Amino acid sequence: MKSVAKAIRMITPETRRAVIWSVLVLALVIVVAMVPGILGYRPLSIRGTSMEPALHDGDALLTKHVNAAEVKIGDIVASEHYSGKWMVHRVVRIEPLPQGGFLFQTKGDANQSPEWRKVDAEEKIAVTLVRLPSFGLLLEFIKTIPGLAVLVVNAVALLVVLTLLIRTHLD
Repeated sequence: MKSVAKAIRMITPETRRAVIWSVLVLALVIVVAMVPGILGYRPLSIRGTSMEPALHDGDALLTKHVNAAEVKIGDIVASEHYSGKWMVHRVVRIEPLPQGGFLFQTKGDANQSPEWRKVDAEEKIAVTLVRLPSFGLLLEFIKTIPGLAVLVVNAVALLVVLTLLIRTHLD
């Protein structure tokens, strides 16, 4: 084990930083793309321009499912549209219903007119936590067969390079 530690210390700081960042980015991509819903979080790709300038086509969002009662005016929420795609808009008004639940009025920042949606009080709503610029395009790509192949090949190549670097400095 000491020899591995010695070999890693012998690698230049720039190379070490590049390898560490590559591993971290690869691990993040794998976790976010392959494990949707982990700990209640879910990545979503943005397709469209209804939320510009806040969100752009190709961005990704990290969302967390919360009870409808926890949603506040100004939150950016995602809901599944009847077409099967996700609609991401800002909550502009919340009306409590006498029989329980809420009416949410949502609107895309670039849209002229809002939409109303009835939700139960216990219903889980995806609320945006973080915007990841342009990351949505990568998420969509790695969910395809060619994208998954590129991801696996890059992971293997990174491991081979790391192994070669360590072996080179051990000799």
